Parts: sequence; C-alpha cells; structure tokens
Amino acid sequence: MKSWDVLGIGHACVDDICVLDGAVIPGGKMRARRHYQLSGGQVPNCLVALQRLGLRTAFVGKIGDDLNGTAILSDLVEEGVGIEELQIGRGLASQHAFIMVNATTAERTIVWRRPEALAIDGARIPAQAIAGARALHLDGQDEGGLAAARAAKEEGVVVSLDAEEVLGHTAELLQVCDLIVADAAFPEKLGLPADDKSALAAMARFGARFVAITAGNRGAIALADGRLLTCPALNVDSVDTTGAGDAFRAGILFGFLSQWPWERVLQAGCAVGGLSTRGYGGRASLPSASELHAVLDQPEVFRRTNLP
Repeated sequence: MKSWDVLGIGHACVDDICVLDGAVIPGGKMRARRHYQLSGGQVPNCLVALQRLGLRTAFVGKIGDDLNGTAILSDLVEEGVGIEELQIGRGLASQHAFIMVNATTAERTIVWRRPEALAIDGARIPAQAIAGARALHLDGQDEGGLAAARAAKEEGVVVSLDAEEVLGHTAELLQVCDLIVADAAFPEKLGLPADDKSALAAMARFGARFVAITAGNRGAIALADGRLLTCPALNVDSVDTTGAGDAFRAGILFGFLSQWPWERVLQAGCAVGGLSTRGYGGRASLPSASELHAVLDQPEVFRRTNLP
C-alpha cells in the first residue's frame, strides 16, 4: 500500500486578505471591510482540500523559521497533511501574500513576495517519498520539481501540474505530466493558440492524458484521452475566489484517483472549486466527500455556460 495518495511539491505562504467594497483604486486609499490572515499556497491548498475529501497527503516545500512559517506548519499539521519532507530555512522569511478581494464580484488581486532562498532543492527529496505516492502534484515554480516529476514517471506515479507560470524548465516538465490544469493565461504565456480548443490540443501533444483550462465563473474545458469536455461553473453564492483554482485541481485529482469517468472528474473539479468560494481564503469552505457527492448527484446546480 502506498504511503500517500498525493505528494505535493510547491510553495506555502501566509495570506493577508483584505475585503474591499469595490475594485482596487490605483493611487487611492481604501478601507478594508474585513481582514483575515490565513495559510495558503497553491499546492498546500490543494492538499488540504484532498485531506477534507478523505485522501492521505504530504507536502514537500521550504518555509522560513519566522512566525509565518510556524503558522504554515501548524495549519498543515492540524489538517493532517504529512510534513516529514518539509524543509525549514534558518533565518529566512516565509512567503507572504497580500490579497485584495472585491466584495461585489468576489474577484481577487494578489501581490506576493518570496525569498529566492526558498527555492526547492530537488536533490533533497527522497526517492522513497516520491515512489510512496499514488500521485505527485506540483506548482512547477522550481526546477527541483522537474527532477521529482521525472523520478515519479519512472516509478509509475501519476504526475499532476498546476500550470500557471512559464519558466525555463516548463516545456520539459509538461512532457512528463499525466494531468495538466492550466489557468486561462497559461497557453498564451507558453506561446500556444489563444482559443481554448486549439490550446488544449497543443498542450495534449506534450503527452498528458488530461489537460484542462479553467475559466472562472464560466466553468472549465478539457481534453481527456482525446475527447473534448466542458463543464459549467457551480451555481453558488461566492464571496472570495482565492484558492478556487487550487480546489479545482483537488477535485480533478480526487475524481481521477477514484477512477471516475472523465465527465465526472471534470464536474468534481468545478464542484470543489465552486464550493471553496463560499468563504474567505482558500480553505474555509472546502467540502467533505459527502458534500461533493451530494452536489454531483444534482446536475441542475451547475450554471449554464457559453463554453464550446
């Protein structure tokens, strides 16, 4: 039996979330309606969502030994995420993000900082940790993740990528991925066609079985084993979209590891992503497995969409 369902490699941070009455005004001053300080990060948020759904997860990353690092560590432990391979950089500040949420639209703007010394050293990730997982999930931000992905591929471990940034090693990383979920801006950054269908086809040529592009309140579009699939967004009262993409990726991984049909896998992504927007921050309103199943059994709760 594998030690973990999903091993995640990426960056953790602390989010300072300010809820505003409208959009950020350049050069102006705005009073925050609410303020929260919560743990975040693309991969940690995804792992916490998977824990809430009942899977076993572990996190590989690097944090500082400051108060923010202590908070990140404490929250991961509280959620049951394994931290055996978490690296702590002495004298370093942990990643910190400032998030402005528009209370009218639930859209958010993120500003973040991270010391270069927090880059993940792939050589320090034990081979047995990678081989001991059913799936490896990465944010692709460090070249160290590429070595881990290659090792996972050799061990028959499913490789999943949260595709947002394009860096020098991104093209090589895409070639070893089984599942790729990209945000709407990723294809253009990679130099791919602008329209979703062509972008999906181009990403699929790297070799992944499942590629998807998220489209916010329009839902998502995917290419799975050559089949084009679409799913509308969940009809839910959203207050904050922070971490919705991370939750979407958790739904995809949960459905895939549950061996569901591709249509249901994509629905799971949209459902978990949508449900996560009911509260502030990336974790406050993540669903349980029973709540997810209840939503998936009611297809009428998904909005209509104009995706192709």
